[in-house]
Amino acid sequence: MPALYRKWRPQKFSELFGQDHIKTTLQNALEGGRIVHAYLFSGPRGTGKTTTARLLAKSVNCQNFQDGEPCNQCFSCQEIQRGQSLDLIEIDAASNRGIEEIKDLREKIKFTPSRSKYKVYVIDEVHQLTQPAFNALLKTLEEPPAHAIFVLATTEAHKVPLTVLSRCQRFDFRRLSILDLVKRLSYVAEQEGLKIDEEAKKLISESSFGSARDAESLLDLILGRGLSEITKKDVEEILGKTETERIKQLYEFLLKKDVASSLSLLSEVIEEGKDLFQFSNNLIEFLREKLIENPSPALVSFIKILCQAQKEMKTTPFLQLPLELAIVEIATENMQKIEVNKSDSNPTFQNSLGWDKIISEIRPQNHSLCFLLENCQPLEIKDGQIILGVGFRFHKDKLEEAKNRKIIEDAILKVTGSKYKIICQITKGIENFKFSKENASQNEKDLTKAAEEIFGQEDI
Repeated sequence: MPALYRKWRPQKFSELFGQDHIKTTLQNALEGGRIVHAYLFSGPRGTGKTTTARLLAKSVNCQNFQDGEPCNQCFSCQEIQRGQSLDLIEIDAASNRGIEEIKDLREKIKFTPSRSKYKVYVIDEVHQLTQPAFNALLKTLEEPPAHAIFVLATTEAHKVPLTVLSRCQRFDFRRLSILDLVKRLSYVAEQEGLKIDEEAKKLISESSFGSARDAESLLDLILGRGLSEITKKDVEEILGKTETERIKQLYEFLLKKDVASSLSLLSEVIEEGKDLFQFSNNLIEFLREKLIENPSPALVSFIKILCQAQKEMKTTPFLQLPLELAIVEIATENMQKIEVNKSDSNPTFQNSLGWDKIISEIRPQNHSLCFLLENCQPLEIKDGQIILGVGFRFHKDKLEEAKNRKIIEDAILKVTGSKYKIICQITKGIENFKFSKENASQNEKDLTKAAEEIFGQEDI
């Protein structure tokens, strides 16, 4: 029995959903005979890139193409539909990434199609080709045979050389919305004679993070239990804690700066054999949606740190390490919102971005003092005082010295327009990640040593 995503793969453009901007453009071009020799389909996995490539191959070779649709009845359409066409060549660049494979393609492309008008080459995950392979492919794209069409599909278009990109007509596929996925699941359920309640469809869709293939694969997993009526409870029992719930929980841990719980949750994900790169993708997408809802410097910082971790994940043999370090860095960043007493509210100092401005104001006149300020955290504003959380005694003593206190309080006055007195309070959990609280005594020595180098022995 074929998987649902294969069984119900769209066979006409009208069945393609969630990518109307691509569907309309391609249909208009096909009807007008404006066919180019190379296309680039870029976008997240499971959003219809390969399906659209096959629809394109069907359309250019269909004997009865009309109204922007392949007929699905002629021998060419039927062969492609059955996966038997000799003129549709699909290549997985992940396992055929070298120059020899591309040289072989260049030799075979010279031969005319066996039964169709065009030979259509679909190269999936094209970004994985080696540089020599790209160079060889480029020569073919520069002078392609009249009977050849290339569709290059990728989830990482930025890795495709500009020389190749410039010779392709590019289409960017979007991550599918929850509504799109719910509609798709309704269609598949109807075809299969299944009953799925709306909450169950929504939960499956949320767990799929914009991928139709993932949504249909999850439905397949649920059907493996022999259910003909599916409820939200059934989905929860089968999926256990969904990835959406895990990501929401991880987000809460990060906001609370709970390093231990954050790493423990990530360990669960690793132990279950989940795709860590996709998990980080989904986490970034979740944070991006949060950022759209409520712009925040903390969220901007979270996303930047995770994007950097993703780059490092692609080059390290220890895939989880960059993500673990990113989570620790996020959870220990001094980005927590400052709570403001209603009777002492100042709109210019209601969040951590206000504290950053104060540090920036001080930096030109005393860079050394900023070292200490960046390793403390504003906890509270009340009665004309700002309570600063610090990790160590010497840290507190240094910041409360008269000359340093004046610099800080003057900067606060300039940034906020209000006069505040600085009070330092030794607080657990404020230690910078570099000086973790598990080794507190050694941490203090390390930070003291660093401060000595900056301020000089006599000042500590």
